[in-house]
Amino acid sequence: MTRLAWIAVLASVVTLGCARERERVFIEGELALLEEPYPMGYPSSRPMPNRLIRKLHDEEVEVLDTFTDKEFLVSEVRTREGVEGYVVCCSTGVPFEQFPTTGNDKDR
Repeated sequence: MTRLAWIAVLASVVTLGCARERERVFIEGELALLEEPYPMGYPSSRPMPNRLIRKLHDEEVEVLDTFTDKEFLVSEVRTREGVEGYVVCCSTGVPFEQFPTTGNDKDR
């Protein structure tokens, strides 16, 4: 499943409301797993602290929750190892693209 397809799954969960069963999705490619439910460096005028937990790369995650903000789509996910965090995407046009990571982006 491509990143675009994965984002489409998340968007459908938002549209349909809370999922009755937690979905497991396969992330193809690379996405950032963040500590907080907003992008790194957000807002640009006075960034709030956030940390890259690790990069998700070609792996399956469990979607715990998905919600939207005025500016972005957020999914709370859990990895197979039990690590929980947020995947934050924005609409800079079509399709959804993930916000770039900035600052401390070393894997842990």
